Amino acid sequence: MRKIIAIALFLLTVSNVKAQQIIDKVVAVVGDKAILKSEIESQKVQATQQGVKVDANTGCLIMEEMMFQSLLLHQAEIDSIEVTEEMVTAELEQRIQYFASQMPGGVDDLEKFYDKSIEEIKEEFFTQIEDRMKSQQMQEEITAEVSVSLKM
Repeated sequence: MRKIIAIALFLLTVSNVKAQQIIDKVVAVVGDKAILKSEIESQKVQATQQGVKVDANTGCLIMEEMMFQSLLLHQAEIDSIEVTEEMVTAELEQRIQYFASQMPGGVDDLEKFYDKSIEEIKEEFFTQIEDRMKSQQMQEEITAEVSVSLKM
């Protein structure tokens, strides 16, 4: 009797596992930041919207860039590189104005495009812009003393 119950439970567990769907997948980890498959797919969609030709290699290139940026951000956090809230807010405002100027209806069309208010858009992108600014500062610090010379 116990064998039958054990087999039934095993079959029930196996069928349950097969019925579950994978929602997202971690494709890389840099420091303590996971890079998700959905983030790469999102970047591919954005590239397509910007008119970039997306092919089989695009996902790999996007993942490589995301890993590089994550590595820079991780090192920036180790080195305690900070950007002020004012710097991030100014950059965010500049980007919002730029993207709104690209839309025929300006800010209203931008809000419709994201299906969010400008304040919600700013909240969504604040951390991304902050991270990108830290990464850029880290890259500048790394390359500050690099000089290039040509020998012929």
